[in-house]
Amino acid sequence: MTIEKLYILLTYIAIASIFVPISVALYKRKAFNIQLRALLVYMIVYAIFDITNHILTIYRINNCALFNIFTCVEFMLLLFIYIQELQIKQKLSIFLSFVIPLLFIASIEFSFTDPSNITSGIVAVIMMGFSVFYFLKIFLDLTIPKLTNYYFFWLNSGVLIYFAAPFILSLFEKHIRDDDSQASFFLWAIQLFTNLIYSTVLTIGVCKIKRT
Repeated sequence: MTIEKLYILLTYIAIASIFVPISVALYKRKAFNIQLRALLVYMIVYAIFDITNHILTIYRINNCALFNIFTCVEFMLLLFIYIQELQIKQKLSIFLSFVIPLLFIASIEFSFTDPSNITSGIVAVIMMGFSVFYFLKIFLDLTIPKLTNYYFFWLNSGVLIYFAAPFILSLFEKHIRDDDSQASFFLWAIQLFTNLIYSTVLTIGVCKIKRT
């Protein structure tokens, strides 16, 4: 099997994988509070983006605008989930203090003629910061008896993996976008494999939610 065929196979597996946690979440939806409902919405938006992005790629249609929109929506949903989980005071103020500057930067990025990852880079930094902060908090507070039995531990782990990978790949951004060599396919495959891991970890997390 060539690298190109392996890449195509991994693409479809990665896209299909997000429907596993969505299915489990729909089955357990009666146990969901507002935070978990936001998680379900996020996973559905993620799936829609993956499918739409793949279609645009097949027809060689520029997907920068779609990616930018998804990045902002993804950030708002995940930020809301973390604010709820961390029980942060002044929820609305904190939410807006992050979202408004990001939307401003994203609106500027829309005017760029060439692909740019400024917005996604900022989102990655912020979300990794929230993820690390959450890990520090639970390890210092010691309020959760067994971490692996708590769904948010898995969600947080997935978020850290999911947003850390783009930083590594951004070092090869120009090569990935401009080169059609097997190395380019291999680098994109790393991103797809990261997405697959993310979906798997989300599935484990959702499975930890007790159905009522």
